[in-house]
Amino acid sequence: MNPATIRICENGHTGHYPPDLEDLAHERGIDIGFCTQCACGVVAFAIIWGDGLRLMERGDFDLFENFEASGWPEIEFHDPNGTFYCREVPPLGYRQFATARQTKALRMQ
Repeated sequence: MNPATIRICENGHTGHYPPDLEDLAHERGIDIGFCTQCACGVVAFAIIWGDGLRLMERGDFDLFENFEASGWPEIEFHDPNGTFYCREVPPLGYRQFATARQTKALRMQ
C-alpha cells in the first residue's frame, strides 16, 4: 500500500504517513498525532481526527522535541511499509500543547 502524503512546506515538499492510520483513529475513536520533516528541515505536526488529517503547526526541530516530550501514549503502527511511530492525542491535548509552546516562546524573548 502506498503511503499517504501531507504537504509540509511552501516549497512543496511532502511527508508520508500510513493511510490506514485514518481508519485506526476512526475505529478507536481517538485522535492520532505525528510529526514529519521535509528535505528543507521544516517539521510538520499533524493530527488525524475522525474525519481526516489536519496540519496543526509547522516549525523547526523544536516542534518535534516538544511533541516527543508531550508524554502522550505512543502508538507503533505496523504496515507493509514498516513501523510508523505516532501518539494518541488526548481530548484538549492539542490546545494544551499549543499553549505550552506559546508560553515557552514568550519566556525565550
